[in-house]
Amino acid sequence: MWIVVGAFTRPGEGYGMIAYAANPGLLTGVRAGKAALESVRLAGGGTYAGPAIVSAENAHVGHVVHDLFHALGGVKKGERVVPDLYDFELQSNPPGGRFSPELFAVHTGPWDIMSQHFVERTSPPPPPSSFTRLQLGWIAPEQVAEVRPGETREFTLQPLAGGTGLLTVRVPLSRSRSLLIENRQKVHGDAVLPGAGMLVLEVDTARPDGSDIVRAANANPGVPGLQAAPFVPGAGELRAYRNAAAGVAVAPLAQEADGSLRIVVTTPERIVQFLPGGGR
Repeated sequence: MWIVVGAFTRPGEGYGMIAYAANPGLLTGVRAGKAALESVRLAGGGTYAGPAIVSAENAHVGHVVHDLFHALGGVKKGERVVPDLYDFELQSNPPGGRFSPELFAVHTGPWDIMSQHFVERTSPPPPPSSFTRLQLGWIAPEQVAEVRPGETREFTLQPLAGGTGLLTVRVPLSRSRSLLIENRQKVHGDAVLPGAGMLVLEVDTARPDGSDIVRAANANPGVPGLQAAPFVPGAGELRAYRNAAAGVAVAPLAQEADGSLRIVVTTPERIVQFLPGGGR
C-alpha cells in the first residue's frame, strides 16, 4: 500500500517527513528486534497487515523507492530484511542543521539507494548494491562466488546493473561479517553513479538498522562523500583493497570492452604479484 499525503513538506516545514515506511517501520520501530508487520483496522471495516509506505506529494522518487524496498523486504525475526544503510543519528542531528541525504550517507555513500536516496535531485535514484539485492532475493545463488580467506582465485564479474552472469564475490569472515565484491559500471540504472569500478562492501549484519551494517571501502579517501570509492585497474593507482585483520586482499586486474571486470582475491602478502609496477 502506498499512501500519498496531499501536502508539500520537508524537514522543519509542514508535515515534516517526506516519506517513510510505516509498515514495517514507524508503526513498530525498527531496532532491538521490534520490527513487525502490524495489523491496522480499516475505516470501512476489516484489517490490513501488509506493507505500507507514506509519502508527501513532493517526495523524490528516490524517497519512495527506498521505502518500497523496506516494504518488499518485509520482516524476519523482528528485523527488517532490507535495512537502512544511512546513519540514523546523523539524520536526526544533521551536520550544520543541513538536511541533505549525502550528509548522513557516510557508510555506503551513493552506491545503494538504502544509503542515499538520490545522487542528483534531478536524476533517477541510484540502484541497490549487491547487499540489498541479495536481501531481496534478486541475485541467484549461481551468480555468487564464494572464496575463503587465504585462498587465491580470479573471477570475471559482470556489471551488477546488468543482472546476468556472475555478479558478486562473497568472502565470509564470521557468522555476521563478510566482504561483498561487485562490479559497478555506468550502464542501465548505474548510469547515475559518480564513478565505476570494483566496489568492496564490508558487511556486518549484527549491527543495528540505521548504522554501519554496510561500509563501502574507499579507494580514494581524499574525494568526499565516497564519490570515488571503487577501485580501478591501472599501474600507479591506489587500486588494491587490503584487510590485514581478515587476511584478504582484492584487486581489479582488467576492464573488458563489454564492461566485465577481472579481479583477484588473495592475501595481503600475495597481492603485489598481481599489481603492475608493484602496486600499492
